[in-house]
Amino acid sequence: MKGPQVLVVDDSLHTRRSLKGLLEGADYLVHEAGNSTEAFRSIRQQRPDAIILDIMLPGRSGLEFSEDLKSLEKYRDIPILIFTGIARKRENEGTPWRGKTLADDFLTKPAKGREILEKVRRLLGRKATPPSRGGPTG
Repeated sequence: MKGPQVLVVDDSLHTRRSLKGLLEGADYLVHEAGNSTEAFRSIRQQRPDAIILDIMLPGRSGLEFSEDLKSLEKYRDIPILIFTGIARKRENEGTPWRGKTLADDFLTKPAKGREILEKVRRLLGRKATPPSRGGPTG
């Protein structure tokens, strides 16, 4: 039986597929979207437990998407992890998107698999590692 559902929103098919493989290997059920329109369609069909979101998307950006989503009461409790390669976070600078997005956490690309899984676990409030069946660990 699969665990929590995660929606991966990124215009890069390679990134979506890599994240899907990583997360499915940790027993998450993963849905994919290449832009904010597809993401909203996916959310309406199957509400995810968390969202991994790129900033640079065709059409509405990830920042705009997070604002749109969080403005809707029935979706505002879905945690969002911004996962982007736009800016590197420097030590002591904090999160560069804080105050500019309604996301719950931030991770800069590229990231190790274990970092991604730990961020997702934290978003979901999970303390234990989901059982893995030999999937990528980063």
